Amino acid sequence: MSLAVDLSGIVYRWRKALPVVLDIPEISVTVGEKLFVRGPSGSGKTTLLNLLGGVAIPEQGELKILGERLDLMPARSRDSFRADHIGFIFQQFNLIPYLSVIDNVLLPCRFSLRRLSKAKSRGREPEAEARRLLRRMGLPVENLTGPLVTDLSVGQQQMVAAARALIGGPDLIIADEPTSSLDENARYAFLNLLFLEAEEAGQTLIFVSHDGRLAEAFDRIVDLPDINRAGRGKSPKC
Repeated sequence: MSLAVDLSGIVYRWRKALPVVLDIPEISVTVGEKLFVRGPSGSGKTTLLNLLGGVAIPEQGELKILGERLDLMPARSRDSFRADHIGFIFQQFNLIPYLSVIDNVLLPCRFSLRRLSKAKSRGREPEAEARRLLRRMGLPVENLTGPLVTDLSVGQQQMVAAARALIGGPDLIIADEPTSSLDENARYAFLNLLFLEAEEAGQTLIFVSHDGRLAEAFDRIVDLPDINRAGRGKSPKC
């Protein structure tokens, strides 16, 4: 079975003078798997996601994503790889406030010809694909070319962020506390929609949250404190 994520001997700290934040002997995720990563605030969840997306590079260890060693790539190559293959759903959304809802969803297609091509592969224009995703997320799409994302509620902005991550069928979806702004009913509805899109596109999903109530819906659960040796007195000193 092929692996979407294969990490081994990972050691990471923000700067040499600071303590080790992550010390993970190994973790792997198979293609198409839905993985729930659980851990309290400050346990290194967001740092792990930054490594998986090639935003950060480990001090030690091998970081292999979709068969490619991101830790050996120059920064520009990592940026291109991330744009082509990885969709992020950020906890703080990271939407562009001066763009319309549709233009926010279409942003990945501006940076990646691969995702632009895949968005067109359903036989529709990218804007139509953006509208399909927004409609599936439960947003009214009739007049979304004009309003700015700042005109939407917090929950609606979260749905826009999810549609942006999904457009163009990236191989790996990384979600950082994506349901923190949603009420309980909306939380489970959002999760079902995310699963449906990911399964139809054959995407791998890594979902990070401190909310353990959602965990049972996933294929596998990883408790980050159980695999992260940082802070246990076993991490490298240099």
